[in-house]
Amino acid sequence: MSEKRRILIVSRSLPFHAAGGMEHVAWDLSRALVRAGLDVTVLTTSIPGRPNTFSEDGVGVVTAPGATPGRYSRSFWDFTRDWFRRSSGESADVAAVLSVSAGAYGLLGERAHRPDVRFLMQAHGTSVGDIQARWSGPGIRKRIASVRNVAWLSRDLRAYGRFDTIVAVGPRVEAQLRGWPLRRVTRDAQVTRVDNGIDTDLFRPDAEARQRAREDLGWKADEVGVIAVSRLHVLKGVREAVRGFARFANSRHGKARLLVVGDGPERGALEVEARRMLPAGSFTLLGEARRRDVARLLNASDVFLFTGLRSEVGLPLNVLEAAASGLPLVLSEAICRDLEPPVKAECVSPHNASAVAAALGRAADAPGSRSPETRVSRLPAGRTLSEVAARYEELLLPGERS
Repeated sequence: MSEKRRILIVSRSLPFHAAGGMEHVAWDLSRALVRAGLDVTVLTTSIPGRPNTFSEDGVGVVTAPGATPGRYSRSFWDFTRDWFRRSSGESADVAAVLSVSAGAYGLLGERAHRPDVRFLMQAHGTSVGDIQARWSGPGIRKRIASVRNVAWLSRDLRAYGRFDTIVAVGPRVEAQLRGWPLRRVTRDAQVTRVDNGIDTDLFRPDAEARQRAREDLGWKADEVGVIAVSRLHVLKGVREAVRGFARFANSRHGKARLLVVGDGPERGALEVEARRMLPAGSFTLLGEARRRDVARLLNASDVFLFTGLRSEVGLPLNVLEAAASGLPLVLSEAICRDLEPPVKAECVSPHNASAVAAALGRAADAPGSRSPETRVSRLPAGRTLSEVAARYEELLLPGERS
């Protein structure tokens, strides 16, 4: 391309709001598109402690004043529409809009005035999937809450057909988009799949970083370091991880350490569970961490543990980042259903603490598992961030890549 083309990305939340998978995917892609030479602006909700307009890593960020941080609202959608209209001089050069989930629903009415602008949606899930999840398990409250998902389904059915392309971020989302009832409004050629990409400049085996990080953590050479990275939510299986690690730690006679990275509604319950079950000094709850620090801590660890109770899209970011770092993996059966070569894992029932403990032992004792010099990335083909960004560039600007 001879000149930069402007891409407008609309997302209700970014890592500045919360450290979830959707937020990291949106921000990583924004930065990667900038590195590819595109002009990227992101519209989002207000960010506490940040100005209404700022730039970071080359990405321009514009926030909606007064819009509830990280949440969809009428004021947010109205702001995005009004910004697009007010900035007619600037937005006239917008080549494409990428809606992160329902972020750009407020702009769909502008399509008639700007038929030259391509509209893509990045789908991290569907209302159909949410309804199925709420009705698949016990709990009357979950089923009552599904009424809200039904309302969203109606909104989605009206919106999906107005996008040029809908990008599913994983196989489960793709299947839902192509299945009933969404197939009534989605064209077969309209739906495509682009799996999430990993920044392999950041997430990679690094023996030198491992040594420094273990020293910072106070881990001795003969101690097994187990790391769990996720949002602390009941569906992420964090309590199950602690219970399985507790049995593993007992079998190692105080030579095992569990590091939990993340935050969320289960934090308090997790701390209580850890104090009740784990030997003193064997557990660290770090809370949220910068991606660069997560990469360093993955290298410091010997085994990655994730006992998620449900697979929502496919292989999640945390598993892919650990695989790219070369760690042995212990995963729940739900997550293992989406394994792709060369990713390998010990697959267990998260509710069976003895099985989790045994799997941790096998992973820790596997030949070469604790030798950082022998670690190799096991990231599936086509999953680097640069490859994924190139695929999005093709969808956003068909025929224009240099």
